[in-house]
Amino acid sequence: MKKTTLLLVVPVVTAGLGFAGGVFAAAGKGKEIVVTPAADVKFEPLDPADKEMKGASYSVVFGDVKKKGQPVGILLKVPAGGRAGAHSHTSDDYVVGITGMTHDFVPGGDEGKALGPGGHWFQPGKMVHDNHCEEKGGTCLSLVYLPKGFDMIPAKTDAKPTADAKAAATKSAVAEAKPAAAPAAPAAPAAPAAKK
Repeated sequence: MKKTTLLLVVPVVTAGLGFAGGVFAAAGKGKEIVVTPAADVKFEPLDPADKEMKGASYSVVFGDVKKKGQPVGILLKVPAGGRAGAHSHTSDDYVVGITGMTHDFVPGGDEGKALGPGGHWFQPGKMVHDNHCEEKGGTCLSLVYLPKGFDMIPAKTDAKPTADAKAAATKSAVAEAKPAAAPAAPAAPAAPAAKK
């Protein structure tokens, strides 16, 4: 009985000391805890021309998106209904959904089942793919890790939709063929303030 207890205790204590040693070593190098509340997270447009932040945006969690070949982790925010368009990344990428319902798929193919919060995928580097944030799921927020740095390379695709994709498009077109409500009239511009 004493021998069994000793065999269990020694690895646990050794692992604990190793972890503690790593923590103290990191602290000794001047590293410290950094906490960023959600309200303080700053996002930048993925497309620099998107000055109004209507499209996808990102916030760097760690690394530097401008350094190629270096690991980077970002929060990626895509508005409901947003699509990236066919693209690839030099690096493999790992994605974990936080909010919304996201699809990752090969262009021209079936979008497959949406991944909700906690769902994740792995995408090999240089593989052409597309992403879609479902309208009904709200804004899609994901944590994206790219071990060899961030890039987004637009892809030309000659992919012809598969029978499944054609069927889904037809089904979607029939569902969307219902008459929509008339758009609201644009608001009148504000009158200039009267001078006193």
